[in-house]
Amino acid sequence: MYRLKNLLRSYLSFSRKELNGIFVLFVLILLVILSPRLYPLFLKDQKFDFDRFKMEAEDFRAAAAKIEIPQGKINKKADKSSARPVYFNFDPNGLSESNWLKLGLSHKQIQVIRNYELKGGKFFRKEDLKKI
Repeated sequence: MYRLKNLLRSYLSFSRKELNGIFVLFVLILLVILSPRLYPLFLKDQKFDFDRFKMEAEDFRAAAAKIEIPQGKINKKADKSSARPVYFNFDPNGLSESNWLKLGLSHKQIQVIRNYELKGGKFFRKEDLKKI
């Protein structure tokens, strides 16, 4: 009986260092478990005041309403949207600017294609033209 008691005591008893380690581990586990509930206590809510932003936005809208847009710029955009493309079979290599315009491309897009061709670029498939 005495041997059994010593055997159990050797397995179930802790030294002073082991007890201190268990205590520290228990405290750390407790802090990890309670931290989500304790975190909001230390965090202060931030209040945002949007009144100044709203006033600046209203001033901006008022200033934008006073600005007049030149008629030339409006007409260019209207011409683009009103021009309907005419579809026809074509070879994109060496196509004239007027034919590109008939297809509904803008002057800027045509200039990009021209620059591509001037640098030696050629279109071999439909996908090549789609990339530009």
